[in-house]
This record gives sequence, C-alpha cells and structure tokens, in this order.
Amino acid sequence: MLNGELESGEIVVLWETLVLWGIAPPEEWVITVRPARFEADRTPLDFEVGHYSAHDYRAFLDGELVFVVVVAEVFEGDVSLAQVEVDGLGWRPDNQKPQYVGDADVDGLLSYEDLRELVSDVLASAEREVGA
Repeated sequence: MLNGELESGEIVVLWETLVLWGIAPPEEWVITVRPARFEADRTPLDFEVGHYSAHDYRAFLDGELVFVVVVAEVFEGDVSLAQVEVDGLGWRPDNQKPQYVGDADVDGLLSYEDLRELVSDVLASAEREVGA
C-alpha cells in the first residue's frame, strides 16, 4: 500500500475473514497481501524430488513458470507496522510469459491455509513491534 492506495495485485484481508479465523487485531489496522517480486534465483530444482516434473522445468526454462514472493503487511493509517514474506510460490499464468508480478493472483498463489498462516504471522510481528 503506497500513500493509502493499493498496489497492483494487492488485496485487503477482510474483517469477516479475520473473524472466521478467530483473529481480532485493533480496528485501525489494515492487513494487505500482495505479490511483491519475482524470484530470479529460484528454479524447480530447488525443491524436493517429485515436487516439480520435467515438464515444469521446461516451462520454467521457457519463462512460463516463475516463482514469486508474496508479502503480507500490517498498516495503521499510512504507516507500515510489520511485514512478512513467503517465497518459492510457483506461478504459471495461462502458459504465457508473465510480464509484471502485480498480475499474479494472490488467491492462486496461496492456499486458504497458507494465507491464514501468513496473516497470523504478520499480525504477531506487528503486535511485537508495537508491544500490544
């Protein structure tokens, strides 16, 4: 979030979702999640055997499979209180070469459980920062 405006691909985690997860941050906090950058040094070979196939590796070489870093951040107004990132998320945008990381769909990169864990982690970090 820059100057109160969402960045490309950034989503705000809704209060309804936080309530479903049993999370209750201060009302003035806003939690966002966004695809932040491509991981230029990550390849399918960096994962355990069987995670990616030879077909996936070919897609990677052709630029049709890239790895993305996703960032969750907590804001109070325009001030960032905490930020947590997760890397190594494979993105394959309709078998075409991705041009801009902001085009990545956060919901497609993270499972519901992974999103919940990422949001919990960033909220815990923010609470430590402000001493809440």
